[in-house]
Amino acid sequence: MKQDASTSPQQEDKKAAQGAARARRYARLLDGLRGFVARERAAAQDRLVEAWRQPLADRLAKGASQRFLRLEAGPVSGTVWAYPDEGESRFREGDLVCLHGGSPLVDMLAREAAFEMEEEGRWLLRLRHAGSVLKAVGEQSCYADPDDYDLSRYYDEVLDDIGETLPPSRAHRHLMPLLDGRINSAFDPRDFEEAESIALAEGLNAAQAEAVGKIAAAEQVACVQGPPGTGKTRVLALAVRLLAARGERVLVTSHTHMAINNALNKIAARAYRRRKSAARPGARRWNPA
Repeated sequence: MKQDASTSPQQEDKKAAQGAARARRYARLLDGLRGFVARERAAAQDRLVEAWRQPLADRLAKGASQRFLRLEAGPVSGTVWAYPDEGESRFREGDLVCLHGGSPLVDMLAREAAFEMEEEGRWLLRLRHAGSVLKAVGEQSCYADPDDYDLSRYYDEVLDDIGETLPPSRAHRHLMPLLDGRINSAFDPRDFEEAESIALAEGLNAAQAEAVGKIAAAEQVACVQGPPGTGKTRVLALAVRLLAARGERVLVTSHTHMAINNALNKIAARAYRRRKSAARPGARRWNPA
């Protein structure tokens, strides 16, 4: 007699119970992340407002604020040239600033202005409603203080996408297990060996080549750590090129614009010629370009 391969009612009940428990666990996890985002945003805003509350003279003396003698229209729409006085400040290209007439709390002129570059003693700022800001400032001086983006809406959208189960979104399938601590730490040995050999041929040392191999071969996550000066950016640059060469999409991000720019500059600086290479059947062969 042919054996019935269907599952028993007890097995179905157990599977359903496990699914319900997993759904509740996921819901608690996402609620916790939403709460964390809200708390972090509130704390960041409190820190920003507290900095803005400090006397203008103190902020200028500490380099936390910058006085501009005048503003003028920039080279393209949405930009302005800002001419700083002789005072020194901590601001660097890539920073986000607000413009105000003396106090960000009562005389705000613009939020979320990006300090794009410094040229011949003037700053290029990109901001919304640049024409209106120029008109409001006129021939008067103004000031720049630190600012930030409110990304709460985007975090909420991402968490909603991760939590989408009917039908399960791609983010839910790929990210929810990671957030739940069920990380697949496996590596493809063939991808590892191939990426490592490319790295060694490019002059990376053994530890750097191993890191490139792990990034290229990881099923889900690879963590590369090291103190300053050990070649992490060089490792990242080669790993990104290898991943892109096999058709994968790569997002490079960091907590500062400078770190991102350093990584992108390294990727561009070490670009190398296309070359033909024979691919093993079934292998994800790279043709670095």
